[in-house]
Amino acid sequence: MDRRGFLKVTGAGLLLGGLVALQGCEGCSGSGSGGSSTTTTATTTPTTTTAPTTTTAPTTTTAPTTTTTTTTTTIMVYSDKQGTIGTNHGHAVTLTAAQQQAGQAVTLTLSGSHTHQLSLSAAEVTAVANGTNVAKDSTSDLGHSHTVTFN
Repeated sequence: MDRRGFLKVTGAGLLLGGLVALQGCEGCSGSGSGGSSTTTTATTTPTTTTAPTTTTAPTTTTAPTTTTTTTTTTIMVYSDKQGTIGTNHGHAVTLTAAQQQAGQAVTLTLSGSHTHQLSLSAAEVTAVANGTNVAKDSTSDLGHSHTVTFN
C-alpha cells in the first residue's frame, strides 16, 4: 500500500469512528443516572505494503574506437661500398653488395703494388650496410698499415 492509500484508509476509519461515537451518545443524559450507554470503538490497523524493487545494472556506453595499423616495410638496397684508405699510395678496397646482404664476417684485400688484409666482423659488415661509419686498421705490409673507413 502506498502513502496515499494509507491516508485514505486511516482518514475513513477516523471519520467512521467519530460518527459511531456520536451516535452512541445520543441517548446519554450526561448525568450518570442509570441511562444505558453504548460505546463502540473502531480500531484501524495500518498495513504497510512494500512494492517490488527492480534493480537495473548500470550500463556504460563507450564510443566506438577505430584502430589503424600501419605496416612499414623497409627494403634494403645494397650497393658496393668503396673504402677510404688513409695515407693511401694506390690501394683500393670494396665491400660488395652481396657481402653486405649476406651479413657475414669477411676478409678484404687492399690491392695495389703490395697487399694488405682488412677483416670485418658480421656486425661491422651490417653496420656498413646500414650506413654507419666503420673505421678499421689493415694488416701491416712493408712496414706500414692503413686505416680504412667505410661510409
